[in-house]
Amino acid sequence: MIPNDETGIPDKALYLTILREMEKNDDETFTEKEAAEITQLDTYYIKDTKLKIRSLKGIEKLKNLSGIDFSNNQITSISELKTLRGLRDLDVSQNQITSLSGIERLVKIDCLDVAMNKLKSLSGVEHLRKLAMFYADANQLTSIRQIKHLVNLEYVSVMGNKLTSVNEIKNLPGLQYFMADGNRITKLPNLSKHTNFVNLELKNNRLNKKELDKKAPIAFRNNNTWYQNTLRLQKLVKTINIMKPSSIDKITKKTKKIAGKANKNATIVLRDPSRKRIQTVKSDSKGYFTLKNLELKKWAGKTLSLESFVVDKDLSRHHTLKVVKFTVRK
Repeated sequence: MIPNDETGIPDKALYLTILREMEKNDDETFTEKEAAEITQLDTYYIKDTKLKIRSLKGIEKLKNLSGIDFSNNQITSISELKTLRGLRDLDVSQNQITSLSGIERLVKIDCLDVAMNKLKSLSGVEHLRKLAMFYADANQLTSIRQIKHLVNLEYVSVMGNKLTSVNEIKNLPGLQYFMADGNRITKLPNLSKHTNFVNLELKNNRLNKKELDKKAPIAFRNNNTWYQNTLRLQKLVKTINIMKPSSIDKITKKTKKIAGKANKNATIVLRDPSRKRIQTVKSDSKGYFTLKNLELKKWAGKTLSLESFVVDKDLSRHHTLKVVKFTVRK
């Protein structure tokens, strides 16, 4: 019998996930033989409890796992997974993971999702030679050098990091999808003759026209919608500076006009505490905007927000650049 304590699997959420995968009652236990029969594990089945996995201690007892979905938990380390050599699909997105230590032993993985964690490095990923799909969005990555020899990669998403270069993708002949919006990329590898791309997302970076004209795949350069949107959505200003009143702290219930500067040709939205729109305006070609004829008396003492975003016409979505909250003075 494997107990729900330090001698077995101490994490209550993990233990309950296993019980429910076995279709057992929440107050039951299970044996090592039963644990070894599980091949898939998903915390979806404990969402009604609001419990979150914090520790993976003892998970090695589930030695035949091939798929894990532990997304949206509070896991800080995945080193305990290192003995699960049969693992092929691993989703640990939306956790608190700072290191991928242990991943280097999981060489059968072909789909890995580590998005929305606290990773500064992909160390260990270079050993995953079978990796085909890889998600690492919204981390703190400054390099993706660990993927440069992973020739089976077909899909890579690294949006919302701190990358300045993505030179490694030139070595990935099978790559079809590369999503790198929201980084700090200034230069591209020469992709002009790369014909396999189905989707290439490079918006909200620091690329210029010359770089796109010279190095973007020919098919994408010739796609006017993709080209114009990608070029337009570069070097975006992620601030909202209030100019009238002289500071955002001076907005009162009597304020009739709010003027400021944000990204050029952006949409500026003033929202109430429930996020309903109060007023929407467009900034001009230099980023200046003015909200006029405001009636803020009803929100005195309440917190409102100003949001700046730009529209991506290519994908029919918007990129939120900045949200500023403030309290309306009485």
